[in-house]
Amino acid sequence: GAHTGWSAAWLALLRARAHDGDGLARAARHTLGQFASPSLLGLHPPMRPTPRARAAQCGGCVERRGAAGEGVFQLDANAGLAAALAEALLQSHSAECAVHLLPALPSPAREPAWRHGTAHGLRARGGLSVGLDWRDGALTRAA
Repeated sequence: GAHTGWSAAWLALLRARAHDGDGLARAARHTLGQFASPSLLGLHPPMRPTPRARAAQCGGCVERRGAAGEGVFQLDANAGLAAALAEALLQSHSAECAVHLLPALPSPAREPAWRHGTAHGLRARGGLSVGLDWRDGALTRAA
């Protein structure tokens, strides 16, 4: 897990970059469950010094206080999670590399919500705009 919305979203992005779709899905659920309001705005949870920090052994040691869904608005989690989801659907990291479609799509058996889908307006290197559809975890259309 992670202690803030942005770090949870970063973990989701790392999972997507590593082509770990099921890990991405777990990290996305964690991010939304722990660091999002009911309207899906990202939240930074309230923090408090740890016992070590209070004993002056660690000035920067903090821990979360409060429950999931508590905190102040923080855009980082929203933008980071959106980037992670886009990274699951399309990766294009260098001019020499091909465009990879659905590189980190979660397993339909483990993640039924990802079984079928559509995405439009994804951007790839070279100014490409990509749209795609998938069904039962397999690409059915790309344009």
